[in-house]
Amino acid sequence: MCIFATPCDPPPCRIEQIPLDCTTHDPHGATGSMMYYKGNRGLRDRLVPQGWRVDQSQNFETTVHPDGTHAVAVTAGNRDTGSTGMNPSTKRDRGPATRDAVEANQQFSLFELLGEDSALRVLRPLPAPRRHTWLLLHFIDWSADEVRFELSLPLEMSAEGYVHEWQERVIFEAFKFTRDPLQDDGPDEPGIDFDVPRRTG
Repeated sequence: MCIFATPCDPPPCRIEQIPLDCTTHDPHGATGSMMYYKGNRGLRDRLVPQGWRVDQSQNFETTVHPDGTHAVAVTAGNRDTGSTGMNPSTKRDRGPATRDAVEANQQFSLFELLGEDSALRVLRPLPAPRRHTWLLLHFIDWSADEVRFELSLPLEMSAEGYVHEWQERVIFEAFKFTRDPLQDDGPDEPGIDFDVPRRTG
């Protein structure tokens, strides 16, 4: 499934344009930071008029579907992001709020697997999770001059805090860009995956 209009739609925000907007006159790492800030804003500019809402609980930035059953968080992925046949992970380790969301996804998946009449659910009632939380992963491939995206449902985090296992991946078409002479040097920039405070998301 895709929680946006159709699975083949581009991600409903303008972060694919950001590599064209930043130059070497911006502070080091500006491209990554802007992918996070503008990515969230662009997502909300498109979705809030459709009834979605902003959620900043635990300083974990998400945008929530009108029926409350789905939420989307924007975060950087590694170079396998947006590539079929690969298994991406988040670019940086995530904090407790992300882990809580992933564990809720696991529980939600268990509910779906067991079914309403499962003996396990009758004998051992489980609290219903509130929602599935999806990650809108993005990766700037400077060697290929493209930005890759996917909307994926995380199911597992490593002990180090990297999300690395997925129940479902919706891969969008890569956005190609042409750099100008002032283009920021991507490979040396720090990632964007900022949570404020750092350890709560």
